[in-house]
Amino acid sequence: MNHSDKLQSILFVNELLKISKGIKNKREKYVGCDSSHILEIDCN
Repeated sequence: MNHSDKLQSILFVNELLKISKGIKNKREKYVGCDSSHILEIDCN
């Protein structure tokens, strides 16, 4: 695993945590987000 792979996996885990937190809090922020752009979850 090279450095950028490690960085990607860290970012991915962070995004998953953000998503699960958002779902838990039922934030409308995630509604209408394109699920294929899961790493660009802050679609304001």
